[in-house]
Amino acid sequence: MLGIARREFLKLFKSFRAIAVIAIMLLVAYNGAKLMSSVILLGELGVGSSSNSLYTGIIYILMLLLGFLFVFSISHDTLNKEMELQTIRYLVTRTSRLSVFLGKCIGIIVFWMCCILLTYGVLSYFAKQILVVDFLVLMSFISYMIGLNMLLSMVIPKSSLSMFIAIVLGIAMPVLGLMALGSDKLWLQVTDYILPYYYLKQDAMWFKSIPFLQGVVFAGVAYMLFRRRDL
Repeated sequence: MLGIARREFLKLFKSFRAIAVIAIMLLVAYNGAKLMSSVILLGELGVGSSSNSLYTGIIYILMLLLGFLFVFSISHDTLNKEMELQTIRYLVTRTSRLSVFLGKCIGIIVFWMCCILLTYGVLSYFAKQILVVDFLVLMSFISYMIGLNMLLSMVIPKSSLSMFIAIVLGIAMPVLGLMALGSDKLWLQVTDYILPYYYLKQDAMWFKSIPFLQGVVFAGVAYMLFRRRDL
């Protein structure tokens, strides 16, 4: 399992899309943090009630708007590509399907943890504090996207098709999520509870952990399908 996780992690870091995403996140974090640190009356900006929320808001807003597109575009083919090339047969002969699936999940999670730690390292330097709580909240949001990504990669058989759907969903889901916030339309209210944006805007931490649980459910469904798939 750890070998598969390491392989998935290194594969993501070597891809051009991943390098581009990391570069964008670091660039936004660095320049945004420099801008925040140069502002004397931070509270007048209206982004948050403390300097910490102002600093983390930079990367937080970026991930809220482009996070789905980032995650889906980088790892949309984590399962279907292996099945398409039939390399999955080699993996399941050497270890269990559960180990293969968990290895894939762990590799993607560790990759995104490293990305967020790098950007939060930049933000923490300017904020002069370690932003642990903000990091955990953002990882809860990313866990939702990773779980859904695993499910999509399992349901969509062709990697070329999953790439197209990844781009469409990566753009559509943030739009729907932001439209649903505060909307009185029934279909948008239902969307509000399915997507993670509603829970992230709540003050209670247990609300903010719900996207993580949703991601676990998505991953669980993906594994059940993977276990029954004829390879």
